[in-house]
Amino acid sequence: AGGWTGHLASGSVKWGSLSNVKADLKVAHRLMEPDEVTTMVKELSKVELFDEDKDSVDELPTYEFYLFDRQGLERKVGKRDANPAEFAARQKVRDKIEPIWRPILEDRITPLVNQQYAEKCKGKCQACYSLVRRYLEDERREHPMHFDIQALVTVVVGMTEFNEDFLGGLYVGTMASRWFVPLSAGDGAVHTSDLWHGVHVSKGTRWSWIMWFQDGDCDGHDRTSLEWHRKEAEAGDPLAQYLHSQRLAVKSGQHQITEEVLGWVRKAADAEFPRAQFDLGQMHRKGIGLTKSDKLAKHWFAKAMKNNDTDAAFQLAEMYFLEEKMDVAVKLFRKAAKGGHHKASYNLGAAYHNGVGGLKRDFKKAAMWMEISGTPEALFGRGRLEAMTRGETEQAVPSKEVMHWYRKAARQLHREACHTLVKDKDYLADAHFCLPRLSDNESKALLGTLLLNGDGAPKDVRRGMSLLKEAAAGGSDVIKGIYESMR
Repeated sequence: AGGWTGHLASGSVKWGSLSNVKADLKVAHRLMEPDEVTTMVKELSKVELFDEDKDSVDELPTYEFYLFDRQGLERKVGKRDANPAEFAARQKVRDKIEPIWRPILEDRITPLVNQQYAEKCKGKCQACYSLVRRYLEDERREHPMHFDIQALVTVVVGMTEFNEDFLGGLYVGTMASRWFVPLSAGDGAVHTSDLWHGVHVSKGTRWSWIMWFQDGDCDGHDRTSLEWHRKEAEAGDPLAQYLHSQRLAVKSGQHQITEEVLGWVRKAADAEFPRAQFDLGQMHRKGIGLTKSDKLAKHWFAKAMKNNDTDAAFQLAEMYFLEEKMDVAVKLFRKAAKGGHHKASYNLGAAYHNGVGGLKRDFKKAAMWMEISGTPEALFGRGRLEAMTRGETEQAVPSKEVMHWYRKAARQLHREACHTLVKDKDYLADAHFCLPRLSDNESKALLGTLLLNGDGAPKDVRRGMSLLKEAAAGGSDVIKGIYESMR
């Protein structure tokens, strides 16, 4: 296709008991040459700050850098490019690497997409969004399973070496199973939006270049996207019915649950598609689009869980936890955790820590599940567990072994962990990383005090006093007192 003449491997993922429902995956070997990959990563590594807005899938920092957005990078709310000064600085990097990626996109990838998806693209598919994501040791390690609702076709090009630079990576699957895709640097995974996929990096550093393709005019996405799976949905495909419902919800604005949206979700749920069943459970639990009803929420969560939806098991566990039915809750947390649900893993670790839900208190198992979880809360909990086993009080300066876990949590913007770093001068540089990214008044006051004293960074009286003043205006009497004493 176009200027690319490499090997293309194809496969598909079947949805368990729904044997007639499947999603295809193609792997294009060597879409990028080694020198192209090396230069791209080298230049992107010079970017000091990637975007850290909340990801739409899990609300953790995105750690991504957009190469382009057809609708304008400057208009992306919450992104660093919305700041004119940051946009100008980042544009210099884009200008430097564009001569590398643009010919790859236009001469290799776009022709490949239009050839492989000729029926859906009709020769009109183009990349509307292009970005690079990084997974570093001290940043996010996971991107939970999801559908790319906004794309007709997705292309993910690996820019680091599978099983050498990192362990894990891109995985695909269904609710019951998952398989890692062994992308070498330069290889590309190509799929449509019906593929359930995610990322988990257990060790090392992973970089990837992502392109989201749409058919025709990128500005007309809302119009064309409704046709992407309409034909299959009307023919009774439950996966297509679910995807169609999601796009209808997006079109209606802020994911509105209209009668049409609900109708398609019900069709998919009645056909035993687990994500649709999960969504009905959520609607009943929150009272959004449907009558609020714990009974009906449990009904649909139970059906989704039977179809191996770990999110449904977690939601059921939470409901029983709130009802103080700890034995049932812990069993469900365990089920979800074994299915790879990271919040459930943390809750199971907490259950072992406290010895509840029929479990004997076991700090080793508590530590294991918290480490498996890897969420900011779990990493902080792992630190507190370490402190407890060492007999350290909350008032004392934590040991290096404890601070190891607090630092990991703080790098993922856990507030209390970040504040704890201030206690040890060896971790002040890390405190200067997380404190500016937290918006509460106590964080502003702590950062202001560090800058006033020149602790961990050059002394900056003007900025320090400005932060203290801002914190005092909306903060506690203690913060106000600190500000008044510094004036």
